[in-house]
Amino acid sequence: MGCMFSFFKTGGGGGEDELHILAPTAEHTATLIWLHGLGDTGASWLELFRTQLADRLPHVKCIFPTAPVRPITINGGMAMNAWFDIFGMSPNSQEDSTAIRASAANLHKLIRSEICETVPSERIVIGGFSQGAAIALYSALTFSERLCGVAMMSGYVPDRQQLLSSATEHNKLTPTLMVHGEADNTVPCEFARMSHQLLRQLTNNNPNLVWKPIAGMGHETSPPAVAELRSFLADVLQ
Repeated sequence: MGCMFSFFKTGGGGGEDELHILAPTAEHTATLIWLHGLGDTGASWLELFRTQLADRLPHVKCIFPTAPVRPITINGGMAMNAWFDIFGMSPNSQEDSTAIRASAANLHKLIRSEICETVPSERIVIGGFSQGAAIALYSALTFSERLCGVAMMSGYVPDRQQLLSSATEHNKLTPTLMVHGEADNTVPCEFARMSHQLLRQLTNNNPNLVWKPIAGMGHETSPPAVAELRSFLADVLQ
């Protein structure tokens, strides 16, 4: 298997296509890849994982990519880091299918680069926040090998019609966490509930699909949400 993947680069100075890495403190036996939300960077999540999650995951390498800069329609065309364009946040809004597929393909390359470093796919978790969670889910359901888990915070099912026709069987039963704030006004909780129901249908009622609504939480992280993520990751990556 070839191991040359050029889309992402490792660095510390900011900018698109960059990987920020939290190295394991014990023998490296598993990997977590986490995708940020709209307008954010991978660097912003590294400190949260370092201070609130790494102690339970000493054997896990954590990778935080940064999305390319692109104009965002819902924000008046303002350019920002994004995995895909957003036209609206209703279930019937137009979706940027081309960029969703491209971002998923790039995440697949990053997963394969970890496999080339002798980490089996069954020891790799992918996850993210908001549209990063959407890309993580889409990538898992279209990947050609079984993964360890999918962790979603404030996310949803993207490009639903395309996903219905392109999902593989490999990760329909993969442990999947969906954490969502009941007071989220950016990705409304009702939209996330609909995504949860659609995901149940798509995965034939995956018994490992966990839905965790958080009372009073908006489009953000919170101690209860981080606690759910911490518990999930410690369980699947033990």
